[in-house]
Amino acid sequence: MEHEVLRACGLVYCDDAGQPRLDHVDILLTAGSGFGIVGTAGAGKHSLCQALCGEIVPQGGCILLDEQPTDAQTLQRVSLRIDRESRLLKGLSVAENLLLAQSFRRFWYPARRLRRLCGELLAPYGLERYLDASPAELPPPLQHRLLLVRAALQGKRFVALDGAADGCTVEECIALADTIARVRARGLTVLYTAAYMDKVLYSLQRCAAIERGRVVKLLHPLDGARAAMRPYLYGYCAPVRLSLAQDAAGAPLVTACARQFYAGSYVAILDHDGTAHDFVRALSHACAKEKLPAPAVLGADAAAHSWVTGMDILDNLLLAVSTRIAGPFWHIRARMRRLVRQECAAHTGLRDAQLSGTPDRLTHGEQLSLLLYRASLRGTRVYVLEHPSADRADRAVFAQATQSLLADGCCVVHITSGAEELFDNPASLLYWEGGTLREDTV
Repeated sequence: MEHEVLRACGLVYCDDAGQPRLDHVDILLTAGSGFGIVGTAGAGKHSLCQALCGEIVPQGGCILLDEQPTDAQTLQRVSLRIDRESRLLKGLSVAENLLLAQSFRRFWYPARRLRRLCGELLAPYGLERYLDASPAELPPPLQHRLLLVRAALQGKRFVALDGAADGCTVEECIALADTIARVRARGLTVLYTAAYMDKVLYSLQRCAAIERGRVVKLLHPLDGARAAMRPYLYGYCAPVRLSLAQDAAGAPLVTACARQFYAGSYVAILDHDGTAHDFVRALSHACAKEKLPAPAVLGADAAAHSWVTGMDILDNLLLAVSTRIAGPFWHIRARMRRLVRQECAAHTGLRDAQLSGTPDRLTHGEQLSLLLYRASLRGTRVYVLEHPSADRADRAVFAQATQSLLADGCCVVHITSGAEELFDNPASLLYWEGGTLREDTV
């Protein structure tokens, strides 16, 4: 297991006008990892980078450094934020800028030896030929690469590239991605934010999509191209709600397409023309209007790109854990693992031996049931099963997880093409065709 450097849990931040910039955002950064945040302008990337670097103080949630609570001053000391306007200090050469690193302040070296030492430090990054150059002569993307190298020499723990590559050419993005990979090899953790991730994906391990301050989906690195930025991608990482009122069974949760969806109800929708995803979009916007977490959407390929490779099942689940799971001791990792293991076994029916392994060893239905439980950790109240395509053997496991959600007062919407794929008798049977819902009582 990689060492945890920075963890943000339930970050909430609103600007001076009261507009939400961060809506219960969770993120985990490990030593030497590369994490990408992809989102449109105003999605919350800039505010997230500022919060993680200690430049703003969130109004809700907390940030842990080395699994311990920290403050803004400490974050400013161990991190660096690089945006499009970041530059090296004027009036100094590149070598003199590097000499500002803390590792050189303890000793006095002759000028010639210092210059040779700076050249040796820049050589692994292919930047030694700029040693005597003036920052004013260098383009901004090259200065951003040099700032990354200086952060690594200064012993920084975390660097946020806040849209630094926006507007750069393909060659400049490739060079920046190469520098990111090299500083990560030195143990520096890098958070990269941009509108598109297709140019630097090979230097990152994980990627998440953010929209309106919410992390709406964990993306597989190969799924970070422009198509992944379409606003209809909802689900897989619904935001955390630390204090969410539990509605009584039968109480209406949300109204979408002129239909009310109630707590503890299992609703089936027969998709006649294959356009039920338009309903999912309408339901997501209805949840946002009602100030509910975005619905968790599970499709046939949900299990393929929803897990972090190299982590076991419990560690994947801990990425979504909220404070309600372990009370005031939620930051203690051993307690979190024990409580999540117990609750997950009760909800999904999986054995302890299965939970200690990796997700790829489970069947498709077992992985989908784990995704349902992971969404429940984040306080999700509405779940959409969009053609999950579970085999008959996996349907019993998947159905048990669904029943646990209904017992907790959640609403489960099952979109299917045939009634034979349903798990149980639904409370209502809806027909979707031509952009409208038609209801028949069962």
